[in-house]
Amino acid sequence: MLTATYSLVAITNEHKATKNMLGKLQQGIRNILEKLPKVDLPLMKAIMNKLVQFDQHCRNRKVEVHLLPAIRTKAVTVPLLAELDFLAAAASDLLAWAHGKLSGMGHDMAESAREVCLSMQVYCRKMLERLAREEEHLFPLAERLLSMDEWFAMAAKFLSEDAMARQRRRDASHAQFMTQGSTSSHAPAL
Repeated sequence: MLTATYSLVAITNEHKATKNMLGKLQQGIRNILEKLPKVDLPLMKAIMNKLVQFDQHCRNRKVEVHLLPAIRTKAVTVPLLAELDFLAAAASDLLAWAHGKLSGMGHDMAESAREVCLSMQVYCRKMLERLAREEEHLFPLAERLLSMDEWFAMAAKFLSEDAMARQRRRDASHAQFMTQGSTSSHAPAL
């Protein structure tokens, strides 16, 4: 029972963080829409880049990498899985369209900017809908379908992945410190 609880806590914490990220992105999109017809192309591109990173984050979440594959191994047909797949695919298609439209946009394209922003908003709504379905339906379904052994295996993977992520952050921090240290040692004395 403890491993199921740990796994669910890890998944729900990541889920909450994902919803918070999405909320911040939605606010950025609203800020752009409020300023239209003036187009802030660099800001739009920055938000688009963050949305693309967010989309990649969503594909690498514990739900995608571990929970859904574990549920798919069950011999049950779950319409919810098809719905989640559809929402993710529709959202990604919208994001790809908006990204392409933004890439081809010039500086005086207020209408195109509005279309891109509205597409980004729809992407966010679809992702919010998907996150809500996961929370309301997928998590309870997983609790019913998965055995303690499956939850234990998932918890072990989560712990291992979290340890590797901490090590990568330490390595990156150390590398940054070493780079800054070597740069400052070569600075001329005043």
